[in-house]
Amino acid sequence: MNQTLTEDLAPVSATQETGLLEAANESKSQENTSESSSLPLRSVDRRNEPIRHSKRYHYKLFMALAVLAIAGWLAKDRLIDWFPISRPQSNADILRPAIEKVVSLGRLEPEGEVIEVAGSSGSGDARVQSLAVDVGDHVEAGQVLAVLDNNEQLRTQHAVAQAQVEQARVRLQQSRLIASTTYTQLHASLEALRSQRETNRIDLRRQDQLRKSKASSEQEYEAALLAFTTSDKAVAEAEAKLARYTENPEDSVDVQVAQADIRVAEASLQNAAAVLDRSLVRAPNAGTILDIDLRPGERIGQQSLLRMGKTDSMLVRAEVYESDIAKIRNGQSVTIHSLAFDSPLTGIVEKVATLVQRQSIVDSDPAANTDARVVEVLVRIHHESSDQAARFVGMQVTVEFPL
Repeated sequence: MNQTLTEDLAPVSATQETGLLEAANESKSQENTSESSSLPLRSVDRRNEPIRHSKRYHYKLFMALAVLAIAGWLAKDRLIDWFPISRPQSNADILRPAIEKVVSLGRLEPEGEVIEVAGSSGSGDARVQSLAVDVGDHVEAGQVLAVLDNNEQLRTQHAVAQAQVEQARVRLQQSRLIASTTYTQLHASLEALRSQRETNRIDLRRQDQLRKSKASSEQEYEAALLAFTTSDKAVAEAEAKLARYTENPEDSVDVQVAQADIRVAEASLQNAAAVLDRSLVRAPNAGTILDIDLRPGERIGQQSLLRMGKTDSMLVRAEVYESDIAKIRNGQSVTIHSLAFDSPLTGIVEKVATLVQRQSIVDSDPAANTDARVVEVLVRIHHESSDQAARFVGMQVTVEFPL
């Protein structure tokens, strides 16, 4: 028994250790089926002790390494500060490239934008009778663009109003002539009546003296009195008629009424001329006809007849993201690109808006941002590039703002 214990306590090799483990397993299986002596069990337990000590050593080593790793990670910022290592301030500085230009979408438009020309408010149900212009024509301010079908009717009304003015003017001349002639006639008649009244007065006095001297009868006196009274009333009536007229015909009441009739007729003529002008569609300002929306026979209503613009001076209305608008300034050089251009166009920033609004010019890319907040920037295209831009009013372009 002592020899067995000594051999068990002696150092064992790897192959011997494997054999001992197998022996221990067999011993345990035998113990489960039948009870045996405790000596082989103690020998197996002592042989397993070095294995348990090896597992504990590896566990302690793992824990020590883990503690060192955690301590190093916690102290990395302080260790970096101790050593003069050149490094960027933040990750954003590493990922952010240098910005050389701002790019945005824009739309070509003439100076003053595109104007939609419609009929006047009094056009009613009028239709387009004829067009006086075509696409591409250059027109001046006030030039007739189209004629509506109520033009003939309104021309007739205008002619009637013009005739009424002429009629009123003739009546004025007539009133002046009548006033002058009537004044002369009434004045002469009044003088004759006054003379007749004076004659009747003298005769009345003479008859009164003869009646007192019994040389004349009472009947003769009464006849003379009646004649004088009648002539006096005739003079009063003639004076009343003459009061309507003066030596100057312009002061006559009839002439003044005729002058008022002329003013009324002239006002009617002006109204008829204004209504007639509504049957003509005129250009609000000088420009080029860009498109025609209605043709002869179509009802104008509230629709636009045509669109025009001042294409000799072209602009670009660009939409710059609000994050980039601080980089844009007035007078900044701009380059405009489009596949339709033979070469890029050039221009300068004329105005930067102060209102931030939703984006209205959308890129054709399905992944593009369609709900961005932008600021409008107005770019004036150089004169040498305006002719090329005038061919593509409303075209979407790419605008580059070099920084």
